[in-house]
Amino acid sequence: MERGRRREREREALKREGKKERMRS
Repeated sequence: MERGRRREREREALKREGKKERMRS
């Protein structure tokens, strides 16, 4: 269960980084 949660956190971090890059564009 902890492994899945860690992956979800990494996915959310990637999504947040993508949103920041889109706003910068």
